[in-house]
Amino acid sequence: MRTKPAGAGEELGARHPDTLLSRGSLGLALSAAGDMAKALPLLQQVLDDCLECLGADHPDTLTARSELAEAHTRAGNAAQAVRTHRDCLTETERVLGTDHPDTATARHKLAVAYTMAGNTARAVPLYEQTLTDRIRVLGVDHPRTNSVRVRLAKTHASARDHRRALLLFEQAWRAAERALGNDDPGALSRLRDLDTAHLQAGQPTLSVPLYERALKDSTRLLGEDHVQTLGIRSNLATAHQSAGNRRQALDGHQNAAAECRRVLGPDHPDTLGALNNLANAHAQAGHRSRAIESYERLLADCRRVFGTDDRRTGLVAASLAALRGH
Repeated sequence: MRTKPAGAGEELGARHPDTLLSRGSLGLALSAAGDMAKALPLLQQVLDDCLECLGADHPDTLTARSELAEAHTRAGNAAQAVRTHRDCLTETERVLGTDHPDTATARHKLAVAYTMAGNTARAVPLYEQTLTDRIRVLGVDHPRTNSVRVRLAKTHASARDHRRALLLFEQAWRAAERALGNDDPGALSRLRDLDTAHLQAGQPTLSVPLYERALKDSTRLLGEDHVQTLGIRSNLATAHQSAGNRRQALDGHQNAAAECRRVLGPDHPDTLGALNNLANAHAQAGHRSRAIESYERLLADCRRVFGTDDRRTGLVAASLAALRGH
């Protein structure tokens, strides 16, 4: 734990252990504030000094290596994050052993770094080993176990391995219900993950009843004006649309847009997104003139809110042009 005052170096010297802790704390603060140009070289220097003064096996050296790796992840330096996290896992495993909790954490962070780099083939076995370790140490339903399960499920989903993703999302939802109870927002989040996975897997008829349950639970637990409830309402309409339930889809998108406007205001991005979904639903239902009118109003709003060159404005303009036959 970093507890020493930031000015310790003025009295103790730049490489005193207390000073190294203070410099590391400053690096973490800069990283959290998004000032990576200052954070990364500082954290690298702290690691170099820890290696020289404390040795590779010292706990503070392992911590410094991990913090530098996390900073590279936060900065979006995918390749460097992978290299640094890989070094961190190697050293942590060598010093603390394969079964130490810090080793499992280092393995999980390396998996996240591989995922960020788009290398799911490397990420999956690391997630699987971490999941096995956490089940053994913490139990099958522990929240930290479930967080790894969800990461693994999302990695499979991104690789379009929907069968494995759905199995893991189902397990994560059941585990959250057992560990947290039906009325916990964490269990609701896992249910939403499962809903979305069914939709992405092309199974909207299975997704609809789950979204209906999620909407009821979210309204009861979080309130009808909560942003998560608004999102579930919109996703339910999308599920109906994908299932070919045009009337329910139109009614759902109309309601979602009205609720977003009421809660968030007419210019909020989520409101404009809901209006885009409604226009798309009209177009898919064959209501060409209604869809054109909706897209025209939406395009004017997007130009005003986002600007003419924004990607979202361009997508609305393209949808409108396609409907007009241009």
